Amino acid sequence: MVSSVKAKSRSSSSRAEMVVVGRGGREESMSLDQFHREQAGRSYRPSNGEEGNDFAEAFCDVCNHGGACRIADAAFWLPETDPGYPAEWIYAADGSGPTCTAFDAVGGKT
Repeated sequence: MVSSVKAKSRSSSSRAEMVVVGRGGREESMSLDQFHREQAGRSYRPSNGEEGNDFAEAFCDVCNHGGACRIADAAFWLPETDPGYPAEWIYAADGSGPTCTAFDAVGGKT
C-alpha cells in the first residue's frame, strides 16, 4: 500500500509509469493502472495544472452542472485535508482512475 500520494509521472514508450514514495521514504516504480487500483476510493487531487486541465476536460467541461458547480473551485482552493474539500473527486472504486461522482454528462453521454 502506498503511504503517500507523492507521485511523479514518468512516461515510457509503451506505458505510463509512476515513481511513488512509499512507507519509509522508499521509492518504487509501478504502472499508472496499479497506482489507480491502490488509490481506489481515496480522495483525488490533481498533482499539477496539466493533470487538472485533463480532468476538467474529461468531466467539468462536459458536465450539466457547468458554471453552477462549486466542486472544481473547492478542489482548487482547499487543501485535500480540509473538511470542505470535495468528496466527489475520488479515485474510482473499480481502479479506472480519477472520477467525479457528481458527474452528469451533457446529453446523457458518459
